[in-house]
Amino acid sequence: MRNLKNDKSFLWRARFLIGVIIILFLHLIYCLVNIAFVEGKNYDIVVLRQRADSKNVSSRFSENKRGSILDANGIPLAESHLIYTIIYDPKLILSLRETESKKTDKLINLPEEINSFLYQKLDIEEGKLEKLLEEKKESHYEKILINAEFSECDEVIQAIDARKIPAGVTYIKDYTRNYPYDELACDIIGFVRGDNIGLWGLEKHYDDYLKGKKGRNFGLVDENDDFVISKIEEKDGYNLVLNINYMVQKYVTEAMDRYAKENNPMAMEVVVMDPRDARVLAMASYPNYNLNNPNDLSGFFSEEDLDKIRNGIKRKDDFDRITKFEFFTKRDESILKKGCKDDEQYAEIIQHFRDNLWKNGSIVNTYEPGSTFKSFTLAMALEEGKIDKSNTYMCKGAKVPFEGEKPIRCHKRSGHGLIDYSDALAGSCNVAFMEIGEAIGRDIFYEYTRDFGFGSITNIDLDGEVSARGLLNPLNKLNPVELQTNAFGQGFNITPIQLITAYSALINGGFFYEPHVVNRVVDEKGTVILKNDKKLQRVILSKEVADEIKYELGKVVESGTGSRAAIEGYSIAGKTGTAEKGKREEKDYILSFIGFSPIENPEVIALVVVDDPDKEDVSSGEAIKVFKDMMKDVLPYLRVTKDYSNIEKK
Repeated sequence: MRNLKNDKSFLWRARFLIGVIIILFLHLIYCLVNIAFVEGKNYDIVVLRQRADSKNVSSRFSENKRGSILDANGIPLAESHLIYTIIYDPKLILSLRETESKKTDKLINLPEEINSFLYQKLDIEEGKLEKLLEEKKESHYEKILINAEFSECDEVIQAIDARKIPAGVTYIKDYTRNYPYDELACDIIGFVRGDNIGLWGLEKHYDDYLKGKKGRNFGLVDENDDFVISKIEEKDGYNLVLNINYMVQKYVTEAMDRYAKENNPMAMEVVVMDPRDARVLAMASYPNYNLNNPNDLSGFFSEEDLDKIRNGIKRKDDFDRITKFEFFTKRDESILKKGCKDDEQYAEIIQHFRDNLWKNGSIVNTYEPGSTFKSFTLAMALEEGKIDKSNTYMCKGAKVPFEGEKPIRCHKRSGHGLIDYSDALAGSCNVAFMEIGEAIGRDIFYEYTRDFGFGSITNIDLDGEVSARGLLNPLNKLNPVELQTNAFGQGFNITPIQLITAYSALINGGFFYEPHVVNRVVDEKGTVILKNDKKLQRVILSKEVADEIKYELGKVVESGTGSRAAIEGYSIAGKTGTAEKGKREEKDYILSFIGFSPIENPEVIALVVVDDPDKEDVSSGEAIKVFKDMMKDVLPYLRVTKDYSNIEKK
């Protein structure tokens, strides 16, 4: 009985075990079927992706060429050059072995042969490659030639492309930005970061047009589950063709450099424009910087100066010299006297200097226009019929603007006597223009001031332009004293680009155009992508009044304060300006002259602003020096119409 029970128990356990085995076997079959038919496709895709990765083609970007910046005649002012970096793979090279029967004499395979070939074709130090093979055995990536021109490595590149070097050596193509003329037009052009992002100037403003798009190589698995290498071609950037003329810019820069070398001003700005459409032909600021090395401050500070900036400037003469250009903030200047607390603060202060150096003074620096504004006051009064030739003004050297106020003096302390508006403009009489301002009234004066663009950006195609709106008296604060001082150009600030743009409207028949630096954007074939046609914003004056202003400004040069601006063979008209920066006894002045030619139908206008030259006695004649020095070359180069009605004044 006991044996029968044991037999039944054994059979039951055997059947249970067989059932479990069958279930496990069926589960295994299910898993195999699932892998083969359900997950198989996904598995293949994973493998193919791994193959793509192993071929180093997944998500590899190829660099594109940034567009060039060209002057009006196609001269490159900024361009990108193709450069190469040669890559050496020690680990792979060490694994190479000479092939036997299939090896051809054109195939370079052994490490010794590869090294010998590279030494012959590249300018690299003897023994460098063997040292890499010894010390970098596990490395796949060693740069042996960096940022080389094609001519420096052409035979190696051709050998790699032709597979004469089957493995172990490769190259990377990239582009470097180059500015052929270093400082020329630096504040117009700007520069780029290492990642092809435009900083400052046109490089920033037109970055979306210039930068183009990178290409991309990557591995794909197609609809047939096959591995394929796909490529999105890079797209080169578009080119900018400017209104800036290289030769005009060169004449302007050279004249500024000559003046700066002799007179050591704090700053200068010059703008040259075609008044018929507000095309900017040249624009320059002093001091400037090298576009190919914008961070270099060796032209401003010695190593000793930098040490003083870091540790504190003790002597007043050192402090005045180091802070001369006013590129440090007021907070920076207080720190400079004590010294920087750490490297971070030192770096911050130096960067403040650079940031202000890189700005375009013609669109960001503000100053009182001084007597250059008198032309606008006269135009307002004539356009509104507030005065005519019959009006006269008695200048005794000063005028009380409002009862109880202190008298405001004319620059000619003895007075101009009895004069009309023509004499007042030629002699730059403050008293006469105070009376003309009164005649205009604050409502009309404010309206015209805004119509001429003061207190607003001109919308020039450069980044960073300021409006100086906060430095213009609002209508409700244009009281009698403010009205009369504003009438002769004091008590408010403007920018150089505002003044020359407004003057263009003053002399071209009253048409206010938007200024622009770029003429057009084109592709490599010359197809126009964007065209900056002249853009009329508004009409401010009648032709009759604009003509009268031109002729009156001609008298300023013929017999008035601008007589030294005359250039033989050309009719020149213009206006001088002098503005005090600080206390009168400090004798800090901003001196300016704006002039144009010919008088009848102006073809070119130029503004020169000189800030605080290092001289004892200064006048607006300082700005005239720069104007005449550059325009004696600019006028014949541009083939401006000649007119001998002006006689050169010595």
